[in-house]
Amino acid sequence: NVTKTLQDREVGEGGNNQVMGGEEFTFRVRYDVQEGTYTNVVLSDAVRTGANLTDYEILSASIVTWDPLINTSTNASVDVGFAGTVASDGNSVSFDLGTFENLSDQNASNDFIEIEVVAQSLPTDTAMPPDPVEAGDRLSNQARFASDSATVTDNATVRVIEPSLLI
Repeated sequence: NVTKTLQDREVGEGGNNQVMGGEEFTFRVRYDVQEGTYTNVVLSDAVRTGANLTDYEILSASIVTWDPLINTSTNASVDVGFAGTVASDGNSVSFDLGTFENLSDQNASNDFIEIEVVAQSLPTDTAMPPDPVEAGDRLSNQARFASDSATVTDNATVRVIEPSLLI
């Protein structure tokens, strides 16, 4: 199971799942992992794009919760704080965990990994023809847990708003 939620916004104006153009915001992604062994595990988050337009970009991502009974063959340093690899265009981030073993402890409540993804919506005045970001646009991206035995995804959407100025 994968669950993705908007965790925090830089400005915090507006309601739930709303960000202003140019604002940084943070998604938290929780990957529930059953006990067992998985091969070729990759955790990822990808910005959806269309019409040659990227509405926001990923700035950074790191693991914030890691079950100590999870072992990975790729990198012994995978733990809390481990940074994902952000693509050069800012459209995606990935965590390559290779062979992944979640050891049995008869306790399913701790069988998960969480990552935080910090992204920034492009300013509403950004000149990116043919379709600049505008107030009211809905920006979506997808979190994914992929292995040789299973692929699970979840989407989260934010709505771009204009700041309100009260005089």
